[in-house]
Amino acid sequence: MVVGINVQGLMAMALLKLKGKNVNGEIKESMTKVGRHMQNEVKLSISGHKAEPTSVDTGKFLGSVDFNAKPNEVTIFSPVSYAKHLEYGTSRMPARRHFNNSLDRNKQKINEMLKGQIKNI
Repeated sequence: MVVGINVQGLMAMALLKLKGKNVNGEIKESMTKVGRHMQNEVKLSISGHKAEPTSVDTGKFLGSVDFNAKPNEVTIFSPVSYAKHLEYGTSRMPARRHFNNSLDRNKQKINEMLKGQIKNI
């Protein structure tokens, strides 16, 4: 199960580079902060601290949520095979949408985090 957050504005990054500013490190740091935040939000959702039903039985799914940050995107994911069934549901179980609902709840927070970092560049 993979949910991605893409940051647009590569043209702005290219312009900053032309002006002699090295922004890749700062942007990667920002994306890492967003990744940690979203990883925590998804885990809170899975553990029943948000609106979605709890999805903890053995703790394997909860412990598997991770992220990968790059300068222009961060991906929140779980490699467990049944993550997609929990996210999208099955014929016997309704969708729990831990990843997508967490993203929906946090879009404004993510924008604020990134805007704050961009102001510091």
